[in-house]
Amino acid sequence: MGALDIYNGDFYDNSKFIKEGTDGVMCDDFIYGCCKIYDSCQIVNDRLESTFLDIDPTNAVCEDEKCSNCPRLYELIRYYNHYMENLVDNEKCENGQYLGNYNPNANQHNNCSVINTACDTRYYWDVFRRNQSTHIDLYLLQATDPRHVLNRFVYHNYGKKTHIYDIWMFYNDVYIPETKLNQKFLTCVFFSTVILICLSILNCMVHKKKPKEYQPTGSSDKNDDSVSVP
Repeated sequence: MGALDIYNGDFYDNSKFIKEGTDGVMCDDFIYGCCKIYDSCQIVNDRLESTFLDIDPTNAVCEDEKCSNCPRLYELIRYYNHYMENLVDNEKCENGQYLGNYNPNANQHNNCSVINTACDTRYYWDVFRRNQSTHIDLYLLQATDPRHVLNRFVYHNYGKKTHIYDIWMFYNDVYIPETKLNQKFLTCVFFSTVILICLSILNCMVHKKKPKEYQPTGSSDKNDDSVSVP
């Protein structure tokens, strides 16, 4: 199951990839680990290196050694833009259908952020998939050359410039597939119901009426004048 299925609201089942004896919560709990977004590349001794951000395992985990099912940064940007376009007025941030289709004159409207996806694309394909860390020319081309740059227009993050970290946070924390949202809603309803029941029981215990104590009727000290004493 790919990222597109998750985006469409289908529940992602990672149970098949959990290591035996683990809880399936941390990245190390999964056979092939977590999906990663490569966010910051640098060239060290003519080799391409990068830092990375782990994707929440409830959204996606690596399903094979090459993590071929994992969403790439440009896909996360598409999900983010689709989410934000309904929240932002008088702004349109569009991108071409294909990875390298970036045309500022045709697609940019008003003020959009720009994110370069060359690091995530090249590190994943050239270093992680093909183990070719010395092939840096294509990265430099797609990161800096205006004719080949892998830039994507992105909606601002509520008035602020959007960065890769914001896109990652959105996918992990804000973006919730429909089924996952329903599960959270039902969980909240369950705990709210339990709390209400407990409060009701406590209220009954506090206001429970005590049983009436028996009050014996006292005899009258007055003499009854109508009764004659022999």
